Amino acid sequence: MEVHVTDSPTTPLIFSPLSGSTAPFQALIEYSADLITLFDRDGRILYQSPSVQRHLGCERNPTAEGHHVDFTALHLEDRERISQQLMRLLPGVTVSLSPYRLQHANGSWCWLEGTAINLLHDPSMGAILVQARDATLRVHADRRARALEGLSTVLASTNTTSEVVQVILLQGLESMGASAGSVMLVNPDRQHVDVLGSAGYPARDERPWRRFPLESPVPAADAIREGRDLFLTREDWLSLYPQWQHLLTPTSGSHAVLTLRMNGHVMGAITLSFAENAALSETQRRYLRTIAAQCALALERSELNARLQQQERFYRKITEYSHDLVSIIGLDGVTQYISPAMMPMLGYTPEERVGGNAFDGIHPEDLGRVMQVFQEAVISQVPVLATYRFQHKAGHWVWLESTGVNSTDDPDIGGVMINTRDVTVRIEAEKTLHLQLRRFQHLVHLTADFAAQDSLEQLIQAALEHCLDLTAYDYGFFFPIDGNSPTKPLRAGQVADELFAWTTPWARAHRTGAVGQALRRQVAFFAGPAEPVFNPPEALPRRIWTSLAVLPIVTREVLRGFLAFGTNDAVDVDEDSRRLLLGVGEQTSRVVERSVHLNELQQSREETLRAMGLALEYRDYETKGHTDRVVAFTEQLGRVLGFSGADLDALRWGAFLHDTGKVAIPDAILLKPGKLTPEEWDVIKRHPGIGYEMLEHIPSLPPTTLDVVLYHQERWNGSGYPKGLAGTDIPLAARVFAVIDVYDALTSERPYKKAWTHQEAAEQLRQEAGVLLDERVVQAFLHIVDPEGEPFTQTTEVSP
Repeated sequence: MEVHVTDSPTTPLIFSPLSGSTAPFQALIEYSADLITLFDRDGRILYQSPSVQRHLGCERNPTAEGHHVDFTALHLEDRERISQQLMRLLPGVTVSLSPYRLQHANGSWCWLEGTAINLLHDPSMGAILVQARDATLRVHADRRARALEGLSTVLASTNTTSEVVQVILLQGLESMGASAGSVMLVNPDRQHVDVLGSAGYPARDERPWRRFPLESPVPAADAIREGRDLFLTREDWLSLYPQWQHLLTPTSGSHAVLTLRMNGHVMGAITLSFAENAALSETQRRYLRTIAAQCALALERSELNARLQQQERFYRKITEYSHDLVSIIGLDGVTQYISPAMMPMLGYTPEERVGGNAFDGIHPEDLGRVMQVFQEAVISQVPVLATYRFQHKAGHWVWLESTGVNSTDDPDIGGVMINTRDVTVRIEAEKTLHLQLRRFQHLVHLTADFAAQDSLEQLIQAALEHCLDLTAYDYGFFFPIDGNSPTKPLRAGQVADELFAWTTPWARAHRTGAVGQALRRQVAFFAGPAEPVFNPPEALPRRIWTSLAVLPIVTREVLRGFLAFGTNDAVDVDEDSRRLLLGVGEQTSRVVERSVHLNELQQSREETLRAMGLALEYRDYETKGHTDRVVAFTEQLGRVLGFSGADLDALRWGAFLHDTGKVAIPDAILLKPGKLTPEEWDVIKRHPGIGYEMLEHIPSLPPTTLDVVLYHQERWNGSGYPKGLAGTDIPLAARVFAVIDVYDALTSERPYKKAWTHQEAAEQLRQEAGVLLDERVVQAFLHIVDPEGEPFTQTTEVSP
């Protein structure tokens, strides 16, 4: 297949860096993770890097006759777009190639992205250069995120359980990459499991399992009973469930059972079957669990909605069979007649209301609207409806629903006939259910916040704010515990700023009094205005924190802190609110536990890298403390130059590992006290490259760390090694560490020299600035070191 590009003279390919096996550029290309391809104007491939074989499982020989760019290996959906981009390349213009799929030798599809540039006009190249990198993991992650967002949106629009099940089977299975699946819930008798729907299974296999005992020895029943998710390869299935091997087809792959939790209990499960027989990664398992959680929330909401509709039907039937209040109101608003139902409904006798203003007793907030509806009834020929509050003779408010019809033309009535019923029970039930649905929505949002936020403080802040929205409490705090004392708390609520100065007693509350006892037992504590919380007991009622709730945050049976919610009013916290707060406390504990675990992993990695640096320090001439000194100086100088977050971590790790390559240098050379011969010096100069080769395959080490290891001996004027880079071609991280390394070498005692003073070393750095070292970095370093050679505690950032 020919590739037509902008006309330019045909020139034989001259790519001398690739012709010499010892050339650094050859090594760079050969070991690059990028997929590099060169081809001429006729589509003949002139060169492909070895990474093509590593990534795509195939090796093409550029010298083979008729070996052209194979566009058929491109996915059909991407083929025309990519081929058109390559055919329209302008000379010397780099074009970005958005993600496209290329078929692996084993038949699977790999996602790639990169750039293409037309260098046919360049006599030294005479080719089109395509450079690509593997984007499969990122593309799959983006697709999972979009699939989860789309599924969440569709689930949010469902109202009934059957709709939720259909969405799970149609869109959910696709989002989870399953070839078949089913949705099942535990029967109210807790003895059986009912399959609400399935897709992709053969009818002969699915039909017998539409209902089965919860005690059945099958994966779904086991997962529901034990409250855990199952992930089974084909081999796992045959090993654990040999009696059900007949359910597997020759093409069956792996299986999963995801439990559905509602109100803290396992209520059912989603079963999944996959075409591929492979163990799922932890990332895939978390993704499936996230989707299952969304499905469980949607099913729970549909159940709430069903109960709401059932209760609405129930209360409507009650009102239909009850005795309605019938009244006749004149056009002037005077009550002409009222039925005896007035007495049981509102406490008045008919005689007390006849002749009086019919609107007396209506709640002030509803009065204007009711009078407007009455005027509509006067001029309308159809019934009108109004729902409002009316004050009972005893003083409380009753919700009424009245239907009015203009019957002034009827000689027997001569007014507006109104049928009224008491709908207080229904309104209160609707309010309760509305509150439950609102709480459910907030829990959904809180779950989404927990999934979307990375910062522990942001997660806990979200938990505080959602709890205040859902309960009667007005303010909330989170007191993290460091050792035996709480550190600075987080806060939320409209009056939180005013109350912050009053939180001092909580510094001892977690150790004393009723709150302390509850936290030591790691249980929640709720108190009203009549219950003391401190020891000795405080005066009651409390002016602030009149009613309060305290929730322990526990990880691995260790108290990490506690949430405290309060109000300055006397409130009665209902059972639903307590359950909600307990649920939020449990979720927050899991989030904190995850954060503690990540911190432990980070600390473990830091200690490991430090140990490696110390091992190198003890082998070389380095004086004791060299590693810790250069790491401390590097981190502080990095901050001044704008490094932060992951970039600062990478810079610090580079300081730990900068001399890793010296482990391969013979002791006779590395520890030689005298002057090195040229041959010995050549051996020493190999250590940056050796260190880079030893470390580059460690996935957790970022490029900045490797830059320090490989380039820390490069010099500003190009006289360094191993690449002879100069100026800003040297990565900033390496330029930063070079200054620190030179300074520490000057101020440290060695067998062949005495330690220089800080002033002597600083003067030497000034002389080398702009020659061997980056002048701007030297100046920044000298600003952070005091005359004694110690770093200042306060520094000012310098633009990198």
